[in-house]
Amino acid sequence: VEIDPTVFHAAPHLQASNHGVWSDPRFHLVLEDARNYLASTTVRYDVISTDCTDLRYKTNANLYTVDYFTLVRNRLNPGGIVTVWMPLGGLGGDTFRMALRTFREVFPHTTVWYMTNQPTHYLLLVGADQAIRPDVTRLERSLDDSVRSDLAEIRLDDPMKLASSLLLDEREVAQVAGE
Repeated sequence: VEIDPTVFHAAPHLQASNHGVWSDPRFHLVLEDARNYLASTTVRYDVISTDCTDLRYKTNANLYTVDYFTLVRNRLNPGGIVTVWMPLGGLGGDTFRMALRTFREVFPHTTVWYMTNQPTHYLLLVGADQAIRPDVTRLERSLDDSVRSDLAEIRLDDPMKLASSLLLDEREVAQVAGE
């Protein structure tokens, strides 16, 4: 789901990065506001990711509310996960903790990840209906060649490096978020 039609127009120029996903028959693109789409669809997903939404712009703040996260949870299959790219730029500690508490209210099984492979000012919030525990051995077995190749492009193809990106586990999220 993408709100900006120019993203679609740029896709053919980014074949090296998107690997032609636009021509994959499994790929279905919806031009819509994500919040409106989730509120109006009955489709359920294994993974929902909210990507690069900056809280400094007030119109984006509606993607960091209990209402929005509840919409997301209601569109997830059992065992599904949600990822939210949390920008740190311009956020003070209290604002970050409030956003983390809000996410955790809907997804009590929340972990926070920081990918050290590239310079970034984003954290990744991952929520689920069950505990999230990185298992390096399982990760090593499950990374097929195409996934490993994609991860190699961003220097995260080593399962140990991927697992070491876990910044806060559920217990630590609860401590940081507070009440």
